[in-house]
Amino acid sequence: MSALNILVYLIPTECGERISFCLAELLSIAVFLTLVGDNLPKNSNPMSLFSYYLVSVLVISVAITLAVICSLHVYYMIYSVNRVLRL
Repeated sequence: MSALNILVYLIPTECGERISFCLAELLSIAVFLTLVGDNLPKNSNPMSLFSYYLVSVLVISVAITLAVICSLHVYYMIYSVNRVLRL
């Protein structure tokens, strides 16, 4: 599931599905984290390595989502400037 995050850059920018793909992936990771968190011991003193992995996957997914939002903002800003310059 975490490998699907990087595939968002293969979706064409004009398609309009990049942000929805990122958010769906982020939501699925959050739900999976919740389901796994319910089955882990509640009071383990050192946190398990799997918990660290899931939290890092969630943080990376949030970072990729923010990067996609910023790149789309820059793309459409440049696109609108080019459109204005053509007029």
